[in-house]
Amino acid sequence: MSWNGSGVFNRIYNWVADRDANIDITASRFDAENDDFASGIQACLAKNGENSPTADLPMNSKKHTDVDDATARNQYSAVGQVQDGEFNYATDTGAADAYAISPTPVITAYVAGQEFSYIATNASTGSSTLSVSGLPAKAQKKNGNADDTVANDIKTNDLITVKYDGTVFQITDKKRLSPGEVDTTELSDNAVTEDKLATALVHLAKVGVEGSAVASASTIDLDAATGEFVHITGTTTITAITLAQGIERTVVFDGILTLSNGAGLILKSGANITTAAGDTATFRGEGSSVTRCTGYDRADGKALVTSAPFSDSYTSTEITISAAGNVTPSHGLSSQPTLVQARVVCKTAEYNYSIGDEVVINPTGMAQASADGRGLVIVPTASTLYIQFASSSQPIEILNKTTGVPEFITNANWKLVVRAWV
Repeated sequence: MSWNGSGVFNRIYNWVADRDANIDITASRFDAENDDFASGIQACLAKNGENSPTADLPMNSKKHTDVDDATARNQYSAVGQVQDGEFNYATDTGAADAYAISPTPVITAYVAGQEFSYIATNASTGSSTLSVSGLPAKAQKKNGNADDTVANDIKTNDLITVKYDGTVFQITDKKRLSPGEVDTTELSDNAVTEDKLATALVHLAKVGVEGSAVASASTIDLDAATGEFVHITGTTTITAITLAQGIERTVVFDGILTLSNGAGLILKSGANITTAAGDTATFRGEGSSVTRCTGYDRADGKALVTSAPFSDSYTSTEITISAAGNVTPSHGLSSQPTLVQARVVCKTAEYNYSIGDEVVINPTGMAQASADGRGLVIVPTASTLYIQFASSSQPIEILNKTTGVPEFITNANWKLVVRAWV
């Protein structure tokens, strides 16, 4: 046995010892000694690579020095290759949206966990793929495995880092947002990250800036506006405004157009607005493709919505006049009436009045404190009118139509009608 298993080479015979022991040198002993040498030499690694190890080789904390660069996946790599990213970095040789790289050494199959980097030769125009070492192209996804790339997610000369998840290549270098896009979900999170700061800076750069004018269209994109304050030109009706959740824009209308109120564009008036040159409006995104108008100022200083006084009214049905009678009709108005009027309607000609004549009366002025009390009272509430007739058998007094003489009307010949306004 030439090697003892611990790195020590042991000879079979010792010629000096044989001499002293009067042992002759024989062919068999000489051959056995040389055969043992040959066996020991064959157990060593040849420097020209003629043989191979048969077991793991412990290096005893030593190094392989002056090594060449690896060119195959089953070779040692030089530290320089690792530092230079040679194994997973390559130049893109593909086209827009169809990127391709050939790292050294080539890979023969995709394996989950593989990571590659490349400088994009072309900008993306939509969803994109990546092919490595000529293997079938795999989709590239941004924001984890959530979204396809869109136009300009990848720009010319961008350094792109991807990791294969077993199905697609996930872009891992940063969260990719489209121009003008806002990651409002991350902005609402308390945790501050580089990606969130980058997103915030997109809109921070527009604060206090008047951007380029935006042409009116059925849908205008205020996310893409170059400033938080812009002019709207043209006269095309606007039915929708694209604005990310929480983002606000102020606009000035340069001409006359219609803002169309709807589920996606909620206007302050609750109705369509016809603009005038110089009108200003503030819009804020609510999410779910909804934008709300939070402020609107007319150039002439007038209110956006004006309502005529006493525009909401109520007229009772004809009420029977009776001694000490009372009724409580519901008026159905939005609040307690601010103006109430009582009239008696002639149903049978009397005191020179014709059928259908209406006489305005003052209920409060007719009330008397005498024992034969005349008149009526009307008490308005938020929902009803409480009407109480005096206790006299003929509670209503009016003037004769032609003579002006006070007369107590016959209850059966007249009806009471009450009107109220808010």
